Amino acid sequence: MTKASTCCDAGRLPEGDDDLIDFHTHILPRIDDGSGSSQESLELLALEKEQGVDRIVFTPHFYAQRDSVGHFLEKRANSFSHLQSAVQFDKIGLKPHLGAEVYYFGGIGKAEMVPELCVTGTECHSVSGQRLSTKMWSSL
Repeated sequence: MTKASTCCDAGRLPEGDDDLIDFHTHILPRIDDGSGSSQESLELLALEKEQGVDRIVFTPHFYAQRDSVGHFLEKRANSFSHLQSAVQFDKIGLKPHLGAEVYYFGGIGKAEMVPELCVTGTECHSVSGQRLSTKMWSSL
């Protein structure tokens, strides 16, 4: 967890610079190796609130070699919709944001679809995967 003030300026989440934000979660139900049900997601959200989190970024895994961006965005929207039917975020005091944990792939820096995977309303995204050599970084 981190303060919003440590986020890159271009990707700062709007409003609430003093909010505690969990920028990396796998809480959306049944979309990746995180939560297996809406009930489990509700329990995880309660733990987030107990720890003082004000905003949460849902970052399910995206693997370009396994899924298209369009299909991933549809799955993420469906999972978020299921969660929204089980919890009213404003009533529990959490502000949700959608994002993705993008698994590194060759050419990621030139891929036109990467902005669609950024945290909603920002230019920030999470990239994970293999260690990047200097050669790999220069190819981005």
